[in-house]
Amino acid sequence: MINNASALAPVAHRNIDEIFGISPFGFVVQSLRINCLLPSDAFATMGLRLTYGEDWSKRLCRSQKLKESILKAAPSAYPLFPLWDLGQWQAFGDGLTYSRASLTACPECLKTGYHSMLFQMPWTNRCPWHDLPLISQCPVCASPLCKSISRDLSALVCACGSDLVDAMQLVHEPKTLIEARIKSLKRYLRWAQESRDRRDLFGLEQDSDLWEDTIPLVFKNKLAWSRHGTPKDSNLSRVSIVRHEPDLPCESEQNNLLRIANDTGRSRDLFLELPVSFELPMRHVSSCVATKFSPNSFSERERICLGIDGASEYEEWQPRASVILLTAYYVQEKLFFDGRILSRPVQTILQQICLSIAHHVRDKRRTDGYVRAYERVLYRGYATAAHHALAKIEEPVIRPKAVAWKPVVMVRRRKKVSRLVLLWLGDPPAK
Repeated sequence: MINNASALAPVAHRNIDEIFGISPFGFVVQSLRINCLLPSDAFATMGLRLTYGEDWSKRLCRSQKLKESILKAAPSAYPLFPLWDLGQWQAFGDGLTYSRASLTACPECLKTGYHSMLFQMPWTNRCPWHDLPLISQCPVCASPLCKSISRDLSALVCACGSDLVDAMQLVHEPKTLIEARIKSLKRYLRWAQESRDRRDLFGLEQDSDLWEDTIPLVFKNKLAWSRHGTPKDSNLSRVSIVRHEPDLPCESEQNNLLRIANDTGRSRDLFLELPVSFELPMRHVSSCVATKFSPNSFSERERICLGIDGASEYEEWQPRASVILLTAYYVQEKLFFDGRILSRPVQTILQQICLSIAHHVRDKRRTDGYVRAYERVLYRGYATAAHHALAKIEEPVIRPKAVAWKPVVMVRRRKKVSRLVLLWLGDPPAK
């Protein structure tokens, strides 16, 4: 079980070769149980500073300082350290790191105190070597697993008295199971590396419910290493292909795009500078929204900007801010758009895309897909927000069939084309 006598000082743990892919949380849990220590003892033996009201798995996975404290207490665990980087488990490049909001695990793996960062990935619903659904609650009392760490009880002993760890399995784990786990994890890590080289994903990191619904849709219900998961259908989706031209854009165009991307990422009021090519499409979107309302819904200024013919039949128009459907406008030969009307999720996604454009402005395969994704999110987000704002003032002549919200964008890159998947997740409107 233990490599050598030196591993006993100061923390004893299982053979490192047997626990490949274990998370820092799993390593701490196993070490506490093997050494017959309470979670409160982790403060002294491992130098961990954690509170009992927080999710230890989340803190241990994200805090570099806590990981280094673990290695100081158990130096022989250093071979595990590279896979304690959350980025190694990501299936997407360029964007944020995505993980579940709370501790999730395989019930069978918990019997040995084993937990992998794989279980925190939103696109993983089952344990690949036990073929069991992952859980986030105690099977007995339905309390969150993260609450099974308390001061006066052994790690992973729930307040209801249920012990999720089996002492015999903790010490004597079958060799066939260890081999199956190592094989599955290495296969996943290869797949994740290949996926990061080809896919970028933009979404809302803090919205765990959104990711549980989105990931199976993005992957069409099949990961390269697993075939489990059932997506929901409360979404609108669009798939398009961006073809890469052989010539790179000129230096001035690159600098212009870089400036726009940086300004968008820093802007709070979101007065967006847009590429000049966006002017006509923005006018088209505004006109399409305007056709769903009577001309009397708009001020004279708006009717002029939108090209709506005919004056209002009466002038008893209630004053309001005339920014809802004003199209993009020029200031000193630069095209701007008042993006304050956009919802916060749309603003967040646009900023993520722009920051990625700035980071990879010379990589044409990436930026072609990014610019097209930016267009799609901007146009639909603007149309949806404008329709909702106008509907509060005037009843629309034509009601849409569905309400779209919370965009998620995946750009999959190839040599000659990029495949763009744009999802808008939401609930269908009440009948």
